[in-house]
Amino acid sequence: MSSNKEIKLLAVAIKFGEGQNQELIDRVARVVEIQSEIMLLDLRRRPGFNYTTIKYVGQVEPAIETFRQTVDAIIRTITPKQEKAIGPLSSILFIPIRGLTMEDCRSVAHKMAQELSEQYSLPVFYFAEAAQPKNSHIKEKINRWSREQFENGLRSGEIIPDLWNGKLGENSGAVLMGVRKYIVNAVFYLDTINLDVAQLLADEIGSRGRVVLDKKGKPMKDEQGNFIRKGGKFPNVDAMAVNQGESDLMQIVCSIKDYDNPNLVTLYQTLGKLADEYMVEVLGSNILGFIPLDTLKSAINALW
Repeated sequence: MSSNKEIKLLAVAIKFGEGQNQELIDRVARVVEIQSEIMLLDLRRRPGFNYTTIKYVGQVEPAIETFRQTVDAIIRTITPKQEKAIGPLSSILFIPIRGLTMEDCRSVAHKMAQELSEQYSLPVFYFAEAAQPKNSHIKEKINRWSREQFENGLRSGEIIPDLWNGKLGENSGAVLMGVRKYIVNAVFYLDTINLDVAQLLADEIGSRGRVVLDKKGKPMKDEQGNFIRKGGKFPNVDAMAVNQGESDLMQIVCSIKDYDNPNLVTLYQTLGKLADEYMVEVLGSNILGFIPLDTLKSAINALW
């Protein structure tokens, strides 16, 4: 039997183009649910945008085989939105959880991209940590393209996928294939009822940054009329203030895109120091959802 040190865990997040027909969504989800060596982490339906994201985790080989079966179910079950460039299979992310590096996940992504291109004639574009320089902003571009623009661009050579066999099937469309670290979501509680103060703290701790004021104390704007901001403390953190309603507390909800930079302890301590400047105290925090073991190890190491 393998020791714990030898276990390598891979998470896979698949976004597909159906968020309204529950029967079709259940068919796809069932492929993951019946796998004995796989844990379903999340099944998130977005009816308003008509897409669903399914996320699961397992050891590498079972996770890859489940990916193959899930993709096949999506391609055979979901009808693409004809007006959109994106196909029934919208995006895929491979996420290292334990015993894997980002480079390991890039290798998995490249192998699976090759299979998608060859088996289903899907034009694959790398994004996130797998992105190539030529397609560094491909996600935003694909979301703007119509199906006609996309197909014409492929034929003319204006649009060049990272992998594609040169054919377009009935059920094909652009697919985004990426790699990233596991996003850790945390919430911090502030002893204030002032939402403006909480949002100022959220802006300063996260990637958004604080609005720059002129000599008269008025917010400064650029030529396009957007507020000029000074970079926040942690570019890898998206932060937002939330009013708890009847409670006397405010929340700052953080999505940490790289749990080593900052680790949870550094984030908590830095927020506490910033809050002191506003005469506000950070009363505590919670983790939302699952977190990798390495996240806790990183936090513990910061304490010692």
